[in-house]
Amino acid sequence: MPFELALPDSWVVDDSARGVGVIVVRDSEPGAEGFHSNVAITAADLGDRDVDVESCLADQRKMEAEFVEQLREYRLLFLGTDAFGLPPVPAVMRVASYVTGEGVAVMMHQYAFRRPGVEHSVTFTFAALDAPVLGPGVWGTAEGAQWRADHS
Repeated sequence: MPFELALPDSWVVDDSARGVGVIVVRDSEPGAEGFHSNVAITAADLGDRDVDVESCLADQRKMEAEFVEQLREYRLLFLGTDAFGLPPVPAVMRVASYVTGEGVAVMMHQYAFRRPGVEHSVTFTFAALDAPVLGPGVWGTAEGAQWRADHS
């Protein structure tokens, strides 16, 4: 990954799917309703799609139908452009809620951004009841992500 996130030391890293571009970092302690907050970080081949944030937003809008179909009680709260990391890189931000298979209402706060040849996403998920405590930390973590020298 071309960036570093400041996450609590107690969180557990699962990089067993790193070969296919997925890393999941999970809180070792359950939060509200027993849900373990987590961050899923993905990297996927961009193919011939454009790198600009407007193209990324258009493609993210197309994904909404899949979220509605795959996630129970999915509700989009915001989908638009923002920034990720330091220095800020244009990104698409999605904020949504849904209900897990265990019946826990969760919040999803996702950033998607493109670099030459690759599309990244960083998705924070936490129990909706934890939103007043964890929400501001999510934004701060995304805003403070540190780009490595090879991020271009």
